[in-house]
Amino acid sequence: MSRHTELDIGRGKLSLWVKCGEIIGQQKWSETKVSSSGGGGYVGPQGGHVSSPTITSETKTKQEIWIREEDGLESSLELSNKAFPVNNGQRVWIALGAKSTNVDTARYLIAYNQASDRYFDFLGNWTGWLYESKLIKKPLIYRLLTFWLSLFFSIIAIWLALPVFSKTGLPHSFSQFEQIFLKYFTDPQFYLEFFNQLSAVSTGDLLLMGFYTLISWGIFYFIINFAGRIIFLNRWERKQTDNAYHLVLKTSKELAGDYDGLQTISENG
Repeated sequence: MSRHTELDIGRGKLSLWVKCGEIIGQQKWSETKVSSSGGGGYVGPQGGHVSSPTITSETKTKQEIWIREEDGLESSLELSNKAFPVNNGQRVWIALGAKSTNVDTARYLIAYNQASDRYFDFLGNWTGWLYESKLIKKPLIYRLLTFWLSLFFSIIAIWLALPVFSKTGLPHSFSQFEQIFLKYFTDPQFYLEFFNQLSAVSTGDLLLMGFYTLISWGIFYFIINFAGRIIFLNRWERKQTDNAYHLVLKTSKELAGDYDGLQTISENG
């Protein structure tokens, strides 16, 4: 039987279960997956060419742990490329969490080994799990700014640059760009004349401006998104992750609570 509660985290509720029990068995093994790609060729009367395939292998370490819970129910957990350091007879509690109320969809989050007095983090990447579980989402102001600022700058850049470069051609050096900039970009009269004659611009030129606007939008979006992540988002994600981790840890310890004072299940019969 698992002890259960719900936590308010970010944009939703996290269902948290804590299993308390005694380790009654475990086993470890490795699995290797071999795959090939590429290769092939041809052979004809005049010879040919045959290339060998590329062989890749991936090895995963597995661990299965059996636990007798406090109500006598035995359950197991299987880990991949992680090792929970336990021995038979040791008492542990294990926290599982999911956004749904179905324990079958829950992920292992944190465990505690009473014998070694050590905690074990099953997830590692808590930020990724919070996003995947839709418990957090990038702030609305961040999403709006990256979207609209990049669009704004791309429109300004294209509508400033294309009238000039359509007249002068693309610059081939920084000095040439500097000359063009000083001559045209700082001349309001040039832009007034261009936009007054905009109705005479061909459909092809307008489509070209739209195409370059989309390209520059993508470039500005990448730049603003990258800068926003460094300046703001990374710090925000760390705060959300730390808050979620410590809340889960604190609540798990509270749920496990009185189990710390129990004798082992086998001793209780």
